[in-house]
Amino acid sequence: MKKVAAEKPTNWHRYLGPLMFAVKDTPQDSTGFTPFELIYGHKVRIPMTLLKRIWMSEDQDPDMKTAYQYVIVLRERELNRLVIWLDKNYRRYKHAIRTTMIRKREKESYA
Repeated sequence: MKKVAAEKPTNWHRYLGPLMFAVKDTPQDSTGFTPFELIYGHKVRIPMTLLKRIWMSEDQDPDMKTAYQYVIVLRERELNRLVIWLDKNYRRYKHAIRTTMIRKREKESYA
């Protein structure tokens, strides 16, 4: 942190998050573990390690979906909801038109 503060005196605070992540993900000589491992009991799972596990098929959970699969399923679900909504509104529209036409005919017959 001292080095970054010396090199970037005006905006060192922008690098604080990545620096703290690097510190928490670096094994300590005294323990042999990273601070993250000591707190959470497992190694850090960053997106690249997750992608590597998926690509290399390392202990892949059959219920785990890739982002692509998730988006496809979500899209299909939303399309189904849209079709149901459109059908329901179309029926309402037809009913409203039918009711309006009946009332209009009734007014004309009384006139």
